[in-house]
Amino acid sequence: MKKTSILALLVLLGQVVFPQGAAAQISQTDLILTPEAVDFGGVFIGTGSSPETVTITNNSAEDIYIRCLDITGPDADQFIIDGVSTDDPNLTPGASADVDIIFNPASLGDKTAYLRLLAGEPTRKWLVPLSGECIPDPDYEPDIAVSPVSVDFGDIDVGDSSLPVTITVTNDGNADLVLTSVDITGTGASQFDIASVQNPSPVFPPGFSSGGTVVFSPTATGQKTAFLRFFSNDPDENPVIVELRGRGVLDSGTPDIFVAPTEINFGQVLTGSTSAGKNVTVTNTGDADLVIGTLSITDARFTILAGDISGRTLTPGDAANITLTFSPAAAGAQSANLTIPSNDTDEDPATVTLTGTGESPAAPDIEVTPLLLDFGSTIRAGQTGAQRLVTIRNTGDAGLVIGDLTLAGTDPGDYFIFSDNASGGTLPPGGSALVYLRFAPVAPGMRTARLQVPSNDPDENPVNVTLSGAGYSPPGPGPNPDPTPTPTPTPTPTPSAEGTSTALYFTVDFLGNITRELADNDSRPVKKVTAPCPDDIHRLEVEAGTRAADNAGLTVTLLEIRETEASALPENVRLVGRAYEFKPSGTVFDKAINLTLGYDINELPDGVMSVGMAYYSPGLGWVYLEPEPGGLAELGKVTAPVNHFSVFAVLAKVAPAPGTEPPQEPAPTPLPEPAPGQASFNLYGLAISLSESRYFEGLTYVSRTGEEAVITVDVSNKGGQAGAYTVVLLLNGVERERKEVTLGPGETGKVSFNIAGNAPGRYQVAIGSLGGDFLSELWLNWWLIAGTVVLLGLIAWAVWYIIKRRKRQKAPAQ
Repeated sequence: MKKTSILALLVLLGQVVFPQGAAAQISQTDLILTPEAVDFGGVFIGTGSSPETVTITNNSAEDIYIRCLDITGPDADQFIIDGVSTDDPNLTPGASADVDIIFNPASLGDKTAYLRLLAGEPTRKWLVPLSGECIPDPDYEPDIAVSPVSVDFGDIDVGDSSLPVTITVTNDGNADLVLTSVDITGTGASQFDIASVQNPSPVFPPGFSSGGTVVFSPTATGQKTAFLRFFSNDPDENPVIVELRGRGVLDSGTPDIFVAPTEINFGQVLTGSTSAGKNVTVTNTGDADLVIGTLSITDARFTILAGDISGRTLTPGDAANITLTFSPAAAGAQSANLTIPSNDTDEDPATVTLTGTGESPAAPDIEVTPLLLDFGSTIRAGQTGAQRLVTIRNTGDAGLVIGDLTLAGTDPGDYFIFSDNASGGTLPPGGSALVYLRFAPVAPGMRTARLQVPSNDPDENPVNVTLSGAGYSPPGPGPNPDPTPTPTPTPTPTPSAEGTSTALYFTVDFLGNITRELADNDSRPVKKVTAPCPDDIHRLEVEAGTRAADNAGLTVTLLEIRETEASALPENVRLVGRAYEFKPSGTVFDKAINLTLGYDINELPDGVMSVGMAYYSPGLGWVYLEPEPGGLAELGKVTAPVNHFSVFAVLAKVAPAPGTEPPQEPAPTPLPEPAPGQASFNLYGLAISLSESRYFEGLTYVSRTGEEAVITVDVSNKGGQAGAYTVVLLLNGVERERKEVTLGPGETGKVSFNIAGNAPGRYQVAIGSLGGDFLSELWLNWWLIAGTVVLLGLIAWAVWYIIKRRKRQKAPAQ
């Protein structure tokens, strides 16, 4: 029977989960699973068995809806659901479905698990025992490798101990290597000791390396020989023997290490480059041989360029140079220690302090605020609205050269630059320029454009400011001349001050493809908005009546989606396709909206374990979204409900490389439906409102925004009983406050946090899987301040001039 392509993706997720549907109560005999147990027999380790089939038959007279089909038990990870003969979880009377199962053992011994099926309401459970034995493969064996195979400790004074020498054991085979014992034998065995062991476990997985150290401590003069033996389960090298040699001598003098200098400062070095080499000189000022151990540096950004004297012996009076370099990867002060072990008994080890400062190359960095300028919908076609401000700042450390500002997009003729002191200018670091725009719609309806700000910013050129606004026209006098008008559902118009009406629109710009629907007086779309990208691979769906709001709680009517670079990914996670930034960032919705991101299955990386959609939170990193409930996923597409805007992407988890530790966190799996009678909570509707204060309200000299922020979130209990839920607020990844809310079944509550005393800066907000950000800002109107100072100076000069002139006029009379 042909398996559906949908199951290919479900196998990657490791579980087949069906949505819950309406179902009558069923008995244990209404579903028959054959056979009642499956024994796979003996299977070689590292290989998979042939699939065994379990048939599920509806033995009742009613449709049976299967809620869950998975594998559980002590060895569930050793058995795999390879396919299901249907993607329809509803079994009609007499219908059957086949489930193929594979036994894929990863360790030796007997393995057991269960095929678990859940169906009905209340839920009933069926279990089919699964068993199999993992047996060793004749071609699957360990291979021990030991390095070095001989060690000569040289001359060591009687009563002293040598420097420790490391012996490394590696498993070069494809099966676990088990060390059964390690000992030292031979005539001189008592003169040698195992000083340390790195790995206390006797089991070495394939490719794993570890070791220990051996020291020579002679108690008498003369040549001493012994053998270090490693006993293991290697079939053809057991034991492996390492020869140990050394000579005990009477005290023939004392080595004395001298290191100069003991501190090296590389100064300022550009990130991504390497400094010039600097030397450290090691001299033996004693009267016996100085034996150098293995040199080490605590930070990889400081390296030994030349002269690594590890293992060398310096005779009395001999010297050697070590050349070091500094290669900073990031800006800022950095330090490390160079450690030089030796047989100098009172200076072991010698240490050299290394310091340096990484310096970023000077570069401009443009910041344009805001990136979305909404002129509203109260401007009549043919008239001009009030001016709106765009601020351009240079937050870098080099001059920002700004080109000529231009208007582009769909309706550039409906906007004009009213005042521009940025075009053609150069902003010094920390400088800013102001640009004022006006909206003059030439026709009614939604009008959009872009303000393009070109500059010499190396990674943001040009910066685009999205302009939106809706023009309206007053109704004409008299009745409609059309005797048979076709009724069209439209939102109720909002009367203006002049008695005219406004037409509102809700717009989505998905990679340049514009989707627009009429909106009501509260800026909510009247109809469902289905907004695809140009090639219809991705799609955003907004239900009718959904309200979108920005960080300040203001209504958003224009949503924009653009490609962007993905932030750093976790270990063993790969980006599938591209990442997408949804603007305005931090926009929240009072209803969940559906986002579908498509991908090419041929772009999936090797060793893929699971595929899912995630969003990026600066405080939490990449957070996986729950897949869309109520249906099976489609291969090549991922759909999930979202309630805020951020950066979204499709991510694939891959198996770790051989010899590395597997990731500790489990792959994201769909959450189970709440059991009857339990509370189940959902978070949505994150909103951020900022305080704004102005000093000298008539003439704004100083404006303070975001010193206080009110952060609210809605909590609903969709379970069957009352319960308590703790809402935790994170600011910049750090817990700021938590509150507990108690809700009955079906109840909804709002939790509010009042965050005061915010210093200027950007704050990342995270509550559960919801996220957003806000800016706390202090703005000074330097132009107005400077103008006021000049005006006061002119007034003072005028007063002085008048007084002086009056004195001159009175002088002749005296």
